[in-house]
Amino acid sequence: REIAAAAREAGLEVMLHLPMEPEEYPHVDPGPGVLLTGMAPDVLIGQLEADIADIPYITGVNNHMGSKLTTESLQLYQIFSVLKKKNMFFIDSRTTENSLCRPSARKLQLSFAERDVFLDNTLLEADITRKVNHLVDIAVRHGKAIGIGHPHPETCRVLADQLPLIKQRVQLVPASMLVTISD
Repeated sequence: REIAAAAREAGLEVMLHLPMEPEEYPHVDPGPGVLLTGMAPDVLIGQLEADIADIPYITGVNNHMGSKLTTESLQLYQIFSVLKKKNMFFIDSRTTENSLCRPSARKLQLSFAERDVFLDNTLLEADITRKVNHLVDIAVRHGKAIGIGHPHPETCRVLADQLPLIKQRVQLVPASMLVTISD
C-alpha cells in the first residue's frame, strides 16, 4: 500500500501483479491471494475483489504465474468481467503459449496487451542487460513493447544503469497506453 501510494504521488501507474494458479501448483505456490481453477465462481470473484481492494490506485492487472488458470476460459471470463466493470485493463504475462487471455479479452471487449520480454528469468546482470536491449529493439521495430521484470536487486541495478540509454532510443509510457480492445 505504501509503494502504491508513493507511485501514485509520483504520477506513476499502479498495477496489481495478480497471483494465479500455475501448472505446477501446489508444488509451486504463487503466494497469498492466489486465484485457483478449482474455486467456485463466487469464491474466485471474492478473492479477486479482495486482491484488488488490498492495493489502492490500481488501473490494471497482470498475472503472476498463471500457466494453468490462463488456459481456462470460464475463469478468465469471470475475472475479466470484474476488471471490465472496474474499467481496468489486463496484461498477459504469457506464462504459457496456451493462454486464452487474448480471445477472452476480445470477447469481453477488455483493454488488453501481452508482454514481449521477461527481463529477469535469470538473475545474471549480463542476461538482464541482453533482455533489456532486446525489449528496446522490439519497441523500435514495432513501435511498442512490454517488458516484465521483478524488483530483484540485479534487475534494479541493470535498469538504473541502462535507463539513460533506453531513453535515447524509446519513450517510456505507462502500460495503459499500450493496451487496446481487439476486434
